[in-house]
Amino acid sequence: CVTAAGWQAFFACLHHSKSALQDVILRGCSINEEGLDIVANAFNTNSTLKMLDLSDNPQGHAAPWRRFFTACLLSPNSSLEGLFLCENFTEEADILMADMVDALADNKILEAIDLGENPSITDTGWSHFSR
Repeated sequence: CVTAAGWQAFFACLHHSKSALQDVILRGCSINEEGLDIVANAFNTNSTLKMLDLSDNPQGHAAPWRRFFTACLLSPNSSLEGLFLCENFTEEADILMADMVDALADNKILEAIDLGENPSITDTGWSHFSR
């Protein structure tokens, strides 16, 4: 498991304006709550990152995802166009979908989102996308 210090060091390069990195694939990396906060901060302050795959990184509770949605989807600096979150949501998935839809309401950059293989999202959770 990568420690918070490890994630911090990895994403430190993204704070440099010369970074050309556009895609980050962290599928199944066992990112913990602190690591997810670090990822969100990196995407909040970087304007070159276009795609993030965090699939298969379930969190024990909803709080880290709420902070992530706020930091990544509501940031005026975000250039995130694609977000992949397959196999992530376990607890409070329906409430998280409401939070995500709220964050997406003012996001004019994100073009694609993949929420596949999240069976804990029920019809109630999916219904938030129809508002």
